[in-house]
Amino acid sequence: FLVCGVLCITFAILFVVLGLANFHTGADEMIENSEETRLLLVEVSDVAQEVRQLSPRVEASSLRIIDFFQNYTAKVQRDEGILGQALDSSCSGLSFFGLTCSVPEFLDSTNNQETAIDDLRELVASMDEFVVEVQTAADEHATRIGEAQGQATEFTDVTKSTWLNWFIIITYSLTPSLLMVGVIMAWRGNDNERYRTFLSWVVLPIFVLQIIAAIGISSAAVFGGVMNADACSGGTDSTPDGTLFDMLKATGVEEDSLQFDFADKYIRDKCDFQPRENPVSLVVEYQEELSLAVDTVKAAVDAFETGGNFILDSVASLKVVSPFDFSSESFDWFSTDSEKLLQDIGNVTDSAEIIVDGLIYIVVQLECQDIVPLYTEATYDGACNHSVTGLRWMFYGFTFVSIMGLIMVLLRSSWQLEVDNAKLT
Repeated sequence: FLVCGVLCITFAILFVVLGLANFHTGADEMIENSEETRLLLVEVSDVAQEVRQLSPRVEASSLRIIDFFQNYTAKVQRDEGILGQALDSSCSGLSFFGLTCSVPEFLDSTNNQETAIDDLRELVASMDEFVVEVQTAADEHATRIGEAQGQATEFTDVTKSTWLNWFIIITYSLTPSLLMVGVIMAWRGNDNERYRTFLSWVVLPIFVLQIIAAIGISSAAVFGGVMNADACSGGTDSTPDGTLFDMLKATGVEEDSLQFDFADKYIRDKCDFQPRENPVSLVVEYQEELSLAVDTVKAAVDAFETGGNFILDSVASLKVVSPFDFSSESFDWFSTDSEKLLQDIGNVTDSAEIIVDGLIYIVVQLECQDIVPLYTEATYDGACNHSVTGLRWMFYGFTFVSIMGLIMVLLRSSWQLEVDNAKLT
């Protein structure tokens, strides 16, 4: 009886120290890494949303600039004679390398600027569809992670309470101890009828209820262990990864979608793929092409601005020589419209550069080597290592408590000083 009592107390303590502690460690790892992954995906979604909000602005501004260019070109062609006279006067007899010395050259730079803006607009428009897919994938994965994390948090918040751990240790230590004290008193011939009555009518019923609770908890640990084993060794390839892919298919995620592609390359391949196979490689391509387009526009803007300023200086010089050939109505538009064009183009390039920064941020945040450790720690270490160890010790602990407790109940006559065998027959 005394040996069973000591083992009952010991395994009740092991249930808490090795069972619940390991289970909570695994749950905490899953929750922490899941939360970090969820926050990362939320940030990616927010940046993608900001990029999407800039895309219509770039589209509208680009179309407005292109339309403005057409009117601007018509005005330059209308006054080509006088503008050409001003340029000829400024460039006559001189060799200005890189300077615009004819209206056709200036119109060519204007056409180049228009082409560069249109290319930039088309690139941003084509990129928007892919950014929408990235945002959708990030949102859906973040939602799924958040739901699983919420359920795990609710469960662990209840079971990891300090008072619960101490309650289990104290209650499952106190009742066997009281029963053992009664046995020791009977062993030493100390007969205390009140204490024996207290053991028989108060402590023993409570102890039986504790045994029933221990049987229920150990059964629940077995059920949880079976579910955990199914998740960790199930799926198409008998791994947690296979279980995840089965869940994705069950929730309707298509195999040709970006979400499935991310899971395939990041989780199944564990970053062991060629750079061109990286799901974010298309983001990198867009970012590089957009950066190049912005640089092209800026170069065209510089050429346009240099040519425009030279024309303005030439016209101003010719006005001094032949003021009767020029009227303010004819050339006021040149300076005003040029400034408007440069300002609108600057707004477009600024927006495009923000988009480029957003794409770079998305690429950095979705770096495979940063995401995969979060998944492996949550799944392999948390769910399939610490949690399994915790469930195993929870089962061992309360199974032994149940067995030792039942033996103690069977030997309950041990705290009786004398036993009337006639009453037992």
